[in-house]
Amino acid sequence: MGDTDSGVVKEPGLINKTSKEFLGGLPPWIVAIVFSFAAIFSDHFFENVKVGINKANLRTSSYETFSTDMSNYLFASELVVEYVSQDWTSSLELRSLAPTYNEAISQFRKQQYVYRQWIRRMWDVDWANRHKESKATDESGTKSNNKKDRTFEERFDEVNAAILAFDSAVHATLRDPLLLAEDKSLDINFDKTKSLVSKDAAPPLRQKFAEMKRLSDEFLRDLLESR
Repeated sequence: MGDTDSGVVKEPGLINKTSKEFLGGLPPWIVAIVFSFAAIFSDHFFENVKVGINKANLRTSSYETFSTDMSNYLFASELVVEYVSQDWTSSLELRSLAPTYNEAISQFRKQQYVYRQWIRRMWDVDWANRHKESKATDESGTKSNNKKDRTFEERFDEVNAAILAFDSAVHATLRDPLLLAEDKSLDINFDKTKSLVSKDAAPPLRQKFAEMKRLSDEFLRDLLESR
């Protein structure tokens, strides 16, 4: 019987009453199975939510590390271009530049395979789910040049190639001067204020740096937007 209030009888809610009648009419073992399945699906749902949160946190952390290392290298590379452009290439001046550049390129080169694995696991898996074919082709069957039709790993290869091209140009232009600048066993009569690199080397370096920076900026921006 329903509760009474001031002599008025209140019947149980229709939904509550119906559900009780429905469950009450079922064998106990069926009721147990129903609640077991409900518990299983509930656990599965919350586990998926937990995995999604952990993946998002890991992706954010990986992006921050990757973008920091790349930004450091771009900064060091820009310093190289500036030093050569301004004719700051004496032994004394290059001695302050060499450690900065060498540390940045070494850090990036050491980590590039780690970056590749991050990109595969945390970006290209989602990319593959959005694109049924991992290699997009145009009507002629050739690979598309549209960046949206390429995996992030393929685009990383493009960025990495631009970085290696710039680093090769730096070595071709500055390898001997940088080694000379770091050589503390030089004869005391060596002129450490003399420019060791011609300013004519600046334009090719600047061109390769501009291409590397453009590709890197686009890549980092698109990675961020895909998080």
